[in-house]
Amino acid sequence: MLRSLVGSEMCIRDRYQRRVRGASFEMAKADIVARVLYRATLRAASRFDSNMKACNGASLIELGDRVLRANAFNDLLLGFSEDWDYGDVLFRHDDLMERMESGAHHSPEWELMRADSHPLSAVEAVRAGFRDWSGSLDDGFTALAAMEEQNQVLDMMHMALQPRLRDGSIDFNVGEVLEHPKYGWRAIVLGYETECRMDRSWVVENAHDEHDEDAIGILYSAPWYDILCDDGVLRYGSQLTHERAREEFEFEPNASPGGPVMLDMLFDSYDEHQHRYVANEDLAHRYPDKETLAN
Repeated sequence: MLRSLVGSEMCIRDRYQRRVRGASFEMAKADIVARVLYRATLRAASRFDSNMKACNGASLIELGDRVLRANAFNDLLLGFSEDWDYGDVLFRHDDLMERMESGAHHSPEWELMRADSHPLSAVEAVRAGFRDWSGSLDDGFTALAAMEEQNQVLDMMHMALQPRLRDGSIDFNVGEVLEHPKYGWRAIVLGYETECRMDRSWVVENAHDEHDEDAIGILYSAPWYDILCDDGVLRYGSQLTHERAREEFEFEPNASPGGPVMLDMLFDSYDEHQHRYVANEDLAHRYPDKETLAN
């Protein structure tokens, strides 16, 4: 019986030690994951700080306004899924900026990570957040994903604001007034591309007068323009089907109300001498004139 009791005690002790070793292993594994997570979040925060510096400290809302004024928001949306919510991104951006502007990293006793660091940075906010962190690993990965999303949006906005490719084949400048000889509408040029951005089947569907494959190919490869028409509707038209208008542009009485709003957002004034609308700074930078490139 004594042998049986000793055996049972050894069994219980062995089971307990295995549990302790197992718990210690899990704790060690969680510690390693937390350290990796911390370093990854620091790298993402460093990228965020660099992106913000490149944007001269402009907030995501201010950059979004610039993207709108450059007629580039649709291009920005192409980089994300259909269910992407810009409002949620702005909310998370505001939350991050609030964390950067407050917290332990602003206290006098806080020691900055590098000599060139300053408290108003995402890196220092992440350090302070992890030091006082009492959440789960899931919370940490959520924070990392949010930081990476911010970087992705900033990268995409920066790309959307870059000047578009322009070569000698593009005849019309942004702000010029065009007309369609057949359909009669007048339109303002909002942007250009060296060839059609839609697929070939779209050109076939919309080129009602062309059925020859060679003609469709020529039409597809010609420059295309985003245009705001006098009925207030945004259209996409080929250089081969439009020409400079002989009359001034004005909206029709029953034009869509969004047309004048778009016109005011993208253009600062009308130049009577050149008979064209003067693009705002962001739009002019994204779509330079042929004369600007020549200089």
